Amino acid sequence: MAWSEAKLTNTGKEIHAQLLANKMRLKIEEIWIGDGAVGNVEQATDLAHKKIKADIISVIQDGVDCKVRFRVSNRGTQDAITLREIGFYVRNADAQLVLFSAMTDDAPATLPVMGANGETRHTLTVAFGYSNAENVTVDGTVTEGLSADEVRQEIKTHDEATDAHKKQFDKKADKADFMAFKSNVIDIVGGHNMPLVIKSIIDWERMKRLNNGVDVRDAVNSQTGISAYSGDATGYDFHRGDIYLSEDFTTFDKILIISTTDTGTYRSVKEYDVCVFDYLMSQPGPIDIGPNNNNIWQINPRVQTAALGRSGIVSTNTLLAVNNQNTAIVDIIGIKYERV
Repeated sequence: MAWSEAKLTNTGKEIHAQLLANKMRLKIEEIWIGDGAVGNVEQATDLAHKKIKADIISVIQDGVDCKVRFRVSNRGTQDAITLREIGFYVRNADAQLVLFSAMTDDAPATLPVMGANGETRHTLTVAFGYSNAENVTVDGTVTEGLSADEVRQEIKTHDEATDAHKKQFDKKADKADFMAFKSNVIDIVGGHNMPLVIKSIIDWERMKRLNNGVDVRDAVNSQTGISAYSGDATGYDFHRGDIYLSEDFTTFDKILIISTTDTGTYRSVKEYDVCVFDYLMSQPGPIDIGPNNNNIWQINPRVQTAALGRSGIVSTNTLLAVNNQNTAIVDIIGIKYERV
């Protein structure tokens, strides 16, 4: 791959000027990969030919840098996809989703059709560096991560090595997917200390925008003080019961699903190790995250099946697509632990 420098669209330049004036914050909501070639990036309002939406793993503000990590996969694709263009989409001051920046590749890689070798992933990190007010360009640098095949080869090499832990982990310390494997598997086995992060990861603001500016937490009990999302109201600009997440759930160690009844009489908590929840999401069949057998909230996995229920779509790492439900969701909490 030979990705070009990320360039701002004209709309992106306007947004960037507002960022520098502290009039708004940058929030990248969608990243799309295409097989076309966007021509004049400055005048572009969309990619030339969108093909696949990336899963956003994390968006971190680090000083003057906004580091965006995302992943594309061939799961569910019907054809091979040439990874020729990337578009970054943000909300403008009017809450409209617009093309902020784009980059192209003159020597593109191809994402193959998922076959007997299983899923192939490409993980990329783009760092947007803000310059001073006189220079409103954004520079993009891309670091490629390991594909699934590379990870499998690393595990095989690890198994055959006599000094596996030190030698093999240090060897690929700059590779995004292998580092994710190292921190999410090896460090968890080593144990936890105090939680570093405990935060809500439901994107309530996005769901509010899609609900014509009205908070979707419509199950309110004045006696218990509980407010929850019943997923029953009509008029949503999304499937009733779908849950949008502000971050990829796999970036956490644990997630807590806090639910209640449609009348908000009590709170129930289900705790999942992320590796377990991620596995459940990779297998066919609905997953019940509700409190009990009488009060259910079933979500679809990431696997395409013939029985996708109410929403009719598969889930992603940032969208829990509803299959069926008769209860309410108070919140979903992500937890990251300090490594020991």
